[in-house]
Amino acid sequence: MRLLAILTELDQLLFSAKSVSRSPPPVKVPSKREREYLRPSEVAAMLSAAHSFGRHGVRDAAIILLMFRHGLRTAELVALKWSQVDLSGGYIEIRRVKHGHDSTHPLRAPELRALRQIQRDYPETQYVFVSERKAPLSTRTIRHITLFCHFPRLKSSK
Repeated sequence: MRLLAILTELDQLLFSAKSVSRSPPPVKVPSKREREYLRPSEVAAMLSAAHSFGRHGVRDAAIILLMFRHGLRTAELVALKWSQVDLSGGYIEIRRVKHGHDSTHPLRAPELRALRQIQRDYPETQYVFVSERKAPLSTRTIRHITLFCHFPRLKSSK
């Protein structure tokens, strides 16, 4: 009983409202964008822009298509290896980052065609999306590809 009284008094001293000042949680800043997603028509426009620019149209279009259809982050996309892709079975194993849940997704015909073409173009690589030097693409490169496909005038002005 005596020990319980001492612990209760110690708890009140340490955690009283006077000794611990807590600031209110930060105010959530509203988004300046109208919406946080792309519509299918916008993705189709990005895919046609990806096909029309540069030497890697199939690769760039596949990047946009996989990111849109499977909700991939750039880090998940650059880490994608051929061992995670089953072209004959038509599925892809997604390893999520930021404490996400890994999952297996089915692949549709346009994705399968694009991935098969990428495999023909870069046959001896471990990663699905690689540069001309056969190194995995960086997250920065992926962001540039999606930016230039979303705003094609930026690339033509450079």
